[in-house]
Amino acid sequence: MNISIRILGLSETIVSKLEEHSLSIISDLIHSDLHSLGLTAEEEEQLQQAFRNYKCKEFKKELTGQINRSSYQHLNYRYPLERMNLSLRSYNALSNSNIRNLSALLATIEDIKIYSVENLGTKSITQLMKSVNEIVRKENLDQEIPIFYKHHPSDDLPVDKLGFSQGAILSLTNLQFNTLGVLRRYYLSGELLELFSYKTLKVILEEFEKYYTDFPNPDFAFFKTFLIEECLGKIKLEDLKNYTCKLGIDFNSENFIMRIAKLSDLVIEGDIIRLNYFEETLRATKLKKESKAILRARFNGATLQTVADSFHKTRERIRQIVRDRMSQIRMFYEEAFIKEYNKFVWHPQVFKKVYGLNDFSFNVVKYLGYKFSFEEEAVFPEAYIKELMASGKIEKVDLEALKDSFPEIFSQRMDIYGVTVNKMTKRLFLEYVIEHFVPNAGLHKQNIVELANKVARENNLDYHYDKYIDIVSNTIQGLMNVRYYNYQALSEAILSELKKIMYEVDSVYSCNYFYRKYPELMKKADIRDGYELHFVLRRFF
Repeated sequence: MNISIRILGLSETIVSKLEEHSLSIISDLIHSDLHSLGLTAEEEEQLQQAFRNYKCKEFKKELTGQINRSSYQHLNYRYPLERMNLSLRSYNALSNSNIRNLSALLATIEDIKIYSVENLGTKSITQLMKSVNEIVRKENLDQEIPIFYKHHPSDDLPVDKLGFSQGAILSLTNLQFNTLGVLRRYYLSGELLELFSYKTLKVILEEFEKYYTDFPNPDFAFFKTFLIEECLGKIKLEDLKNYTCKLGIDFNSENFIMRIAKLSDLVIEGDIIRLNYFEETLRATKLKKESKAILRARFNGATLQTVADSFHKTRERIRQIVRDRMSQIRMFYEEAFIKEYNKFVWHPQVFKKVYGLNDFSFNVVKYLGYKFSFEEEAVFPEAYIKELMASGKIEKVDLEALKDSFPEIFSQRMDIYGVTVNKMTKRLFLEYVIEHFVPNAGLHKQNIVELANKVARENNLDYHYDKYIDIVSNTIQGLMNVRYYNYQALSEAILSELKKIMYEVDSVYSCNYFYRKYPELMKKADIRDGYELHFVLRRFF
């Protein structure tokens, strides 16, 4: 993915804004928050769409391991190499490299490998490319083979904005090779060995081929990105088969497993493919032993000061080492959980249990995730967790057992007719009964007491009432009955209208009078008689 973002065909305005944020290659985009780049809504949508299309195309290539191109076998008989007026040296050089017909020769040129053929010198390549170009024009292959296109989408890319080394850029610009299109023209003419040493040309063509070949990424970078963005770091082979079926692509699972088995940063465990854990990735990196030890100590939970003391460095130096080394390590299992961590203020124990992470992995996620304030209270996103379980993204967890296992996090709970709620005080239980079991018309206070005792008895709860508790906060009292009332539903506008009544009250006019005077207001406020109006006015004013 070390390829310029300019391959996406974005406007120069968008490219400039991205480069202002030091985003110049595709891998930069994968690890960036695209919402924070100062793009307009239209520009962001264009970027998202272009990036989505590019990722999808590259992902499909990695899954199939194929590139879609013709073999041009039908041209071998019409244009045998023996009749292409090649020198004996050129012919032997091609034969020794197993290039014995035109289709193999075209594939070598298309793969940007023609300059790597041993014993094929400058004069031989120039002669060879001249003959090939004549055939390409005659057979209209400049409309089929990308490297021969009359105009290729990559031709306008400036060489100084891509991944060429400074030395290569200097060599190219000194020759007025300011765009890839000029370099491609000379590549096809066979003249590059006249202009560059073999060593310099090799470096230049390694970057050049990224923009003119269509090979699947050998590191499976887009498959790894898929695991991070869509699969929480791992996927069952059967699920991958189903996914490729939806994409409508020809997927050979045995071939795919054989190809990824060669990689050190993807793990095959039975029928599951997963990314390396951070610890596994760290073990394989070429960082200094001390840097690895510092990272391990930090993510094992040691404080900055403890790590600083252990390695005889300042806290700031430890912080800098962790920051710099973490920026060098990418595509590991814990990365898949950063977006999950950022969605809610999770309690660490709950997050680890739900996603199956140990302390070390959680600390890695926490370091890379959003820095929540200590004052923010942890939440338990039960509905979201159930959604994840239903989709198969996480293992099924008994949520009630989970709550029971963390009494220090979750309040004690109880069941009321099959509904689990937090344990309540005597007053709160009465309010719960009023809200959920008292009919809409209300009940006499004594009947509410009897109802509360009945609910407690039938659910084996340790509550008993001898009399009504007048300080309950979710009721309204009318002429005959008490009923549940949601005071939060009263808007500021309604409260303002009710307050005006206070200025009209005197010894003559009662609340019954104002109840009849303002029927629309009473309806909006869900006030059903003068006694209820009096109750509300007394509560607020």
